Amino acid sequence: MRYFHLAVYSKALKAYWVSQKRMHSALCTSWEVLIASLLVLIGTASLQGQIQTQTNVVTDAGWSVQKLKTIQAAIQSVAKKNTDACVGIDDGFGVGSGVIVSRDGLILTAAHVMSTDKPLYEIFFSDGTTAMARRLGRNLDVDAGMLQLEGSRDWPYVELGASDTLNKGDWVVSLGHSGGFELGRKPPVRSGRFLSRKGHQIVTDAVLIGGDSGGPLFDLEGRLIAIHSSIGDSVSINRHSKIEQFKSDWDRLRRGETWGELSDLAVEPPVGKAKMGVKLDLNSPRAKIKLIKPQSAAAKIGLAPNDIVIGLDGEIITDAQHLIRAVKRHVPGETCFLTVLRDEQTLQFEIRLD
Repeated sequence: MRYFHLAVYSKALKAYWVSQKRMHSALCTSWEVLIASLLVLIGTASLQGQIQTQTNVVTDAGWSVQKLKTIQAAIQSVAKKNTDACVGIDDGFGVGSGVIVSRDGLILTAAHVMSTDKPLYEIFFSDGTTAMARRLGRNLDVDAGMLQLEGSRDWPYVELGASDTLNKGDWVVSLGHSGGFELGRKPPVRSGRFLSRKGHQIVTDAVLIGGDSGGPLFDLEGRLIAIHSSIGDSVSINRHSKIEQFKSDWDRLRRGETWGELSDLAVEPPVGKAKMGVKLDLNSPRAKIKLIKPQSAAAKIGLAPNDIVIGLDGEIITDAQHLIRAVKRHVPGETCFLTVLRDEQTLQFEIRLD
């Protein structure tokens, strides 16, 4: 997990960000985490102000408590305004993020999130509802992709902005389904600072982890300025494809064109390669296990052929495809709870996914 960088603060504050990094890696999932972070900054500002015999001011950085509170309120406002338009995307192989940018349901995402040739992708909203989206175009050179939601309705959407107006140090707000979509959890909210421009991308120290790819980056006015692309070698380097590139390619993306080649900068694959280690009977109307792979997660906990999976982490499983989708929403190494029907007996298992 990435943290955002404020060079002027003390070693104690730096240690705090390291602890935040660890806490975020456990997927702390709400913007209360961000508020707590800002409150710590406020406390640190007050402490340094006392040391310098000034009141609530960090002289070197020019920060005041009131200014930090204003930033905090702006971040909360951006999150409230745009959360409903931030979606999870399942391409049949893995899951990433995206954001709706028009009332009729256009979605922008990263090209590498659209990693399969399926014509329709499943879209997950933070309230737990789902929809299908038609695959449109991709510019692989800049890691830009577009989808179109199916169905005629007014979709929640965000306002487009501009990244070219950013100045170094400007605050930005990041949304995304970190670790993949999770039922009952809104997309986590994180913030950071704009650092630099590198070609078609901007670089920030805003937090990103796997699953955030394709999610939105906003300015403090709540306008979309970039789409998450990849995480750099340093914890303070996170890359985002500029909204200006999407705008210049808009017509080609809407027509469904694909061109270019993904660079080695797009290194963050969609989350969702977790496996149980079973083959399912696709001819069965239920999620019936046909074969257990040796040494797999399923083998280790004692699952057996003809077992029927009826629940995963409290979600009722209806059939084989439902189970496949549910497992793909998790990450390798994650522990889940299975409910299995065996010879008319209901059994509970705890499984650590491969």
